[in-house]
Amino acid sequence: MSIEKIFDLAGNTATNLAATGQAVPPGAPDNQEIITPLADGLSSLVSFRERQVEVQPRRLWFIDGMVTPGFNMLTAKKSQGKSFLLMQMANAIAEGKPFLGRETTKTKVLLVSFELDECDTHERFAGMEALSDNAFLVHAWAEGDKALAEAERAITEYGFKVIIFDTFLPMLPQDGLFKVNEYGDSGFYLQWRRLGKRNGAAIVASWHEGKSPRDDFMLNAIGSTGMVAQADCIISIDRKRGDAAGKLFIGGNHAPDAAIPIHFENGIFALGEGPANLDRLTPSEEKTLDILAKYPEGCTPAKVALELGKSDHAAVVSLNRLIARGKVARIKRGVYVTESHKTSQMTFCDQVTKSHHGTTPYRGCAVSDEEEKSIKALPPAPEDLF
Repeated sequence: MSIEKIFDLAGNTATNLAATGQAVPPGAPDNQEIITPLADGLSSLVSFRERQVEVQPRRLWFIDGMVTPGFNMLTAKKSQGKSFLLMQMANAIAEGKPFLGRETTKTKVLLVSFELDECDTHERFAGMEALSDNAFLVHAWAEGDKALAEAERAITEYGFKVIIFDTFLPMLPQDGLFKVNEYGDSGFYLQWRRLGKRNGAAIVASWHEGKSPRDDFMLNAIGSTGMVAQADCIISIDRKRGDAAGKLFIGGNHAPDAAIPIHFENGIFALGEGPANLDRLTPSEEKTLDILAKYPEGCTPAKVALELGKSDHAAVVSLNRLIARGKVARIKRGVYVTESHKTSQMTFCDQVTKSHHGTTPYRGCAVSDEEEKSIKALPPAPEDLF
């Protein structure tokens, strides 16, 4: 803060101080007031060692590894099922029932639904099993600066320990100066995070993702810089519209990185089959892998481009991205295979190379008659190659 600003803040008179019963300090100019000291942050000073050995309670999870006191986010593109997932999440926590295979801590839940009205929520609830009396619903909320105060009142006076906003957009400041895509807005989300932490409550905010997915799912939320910086946990739905199968990606300041296979049908999310990894591929990359899987012997970029319906250059770009992510291998110039097919292809190549130069076949593997013919047909290799 500049010196000029400090003196601007000290613009009241000694008369105003006296009117409030405060003593005017000796020698203080008549046109100044005493600035109230800021809270002393050093009063909570603690050494590394003290913090290391002190007894701290275990972190509370309302859904294990997914929702914790503080600021939590659920992100997805439009029509991915965010509202359905939030309803199931709220009901599971309210009843203390497992959610997508994860344990929950039973508590009172409030769902603030802006995107769905009374008729919408009634129709969606009708397709679900008997719902909890411990989960509640409203469709209106104070906006801007008053939103935070109303949330604290809901926690302290009504006993809600999980408040879910679908969507969080109306909570943003309405002063025209707030910009969602700036890191400076982090201070706003920090207020919500602190509100949750000091009250042992979880704020869950749903938010839309951009159209172009990134490799790091935590960067997909629109204008995410300041928001994601304050997120204790981020959950992202990765599912193609119309497809039943998908993934939930999980991460954040406190949530361990994880991926959960999901199945979405008739408005209900269930745990999917098989393991899920943290890879988030674009639709083009996924289709490229599907194409390569049909050609275990290898596939050219031209063939990939033809089946993708894109240019050769676009196919090469997709293949190179998949190589960088460990999904695809180039076994020779212009020939690509999936990583799962790489071993068999490379083993044969190694057998060919070793045998052709009079050395022991690779790892002692037997060579078939057909492979032996291929080996003998090879031209001599340059001496400096080995």
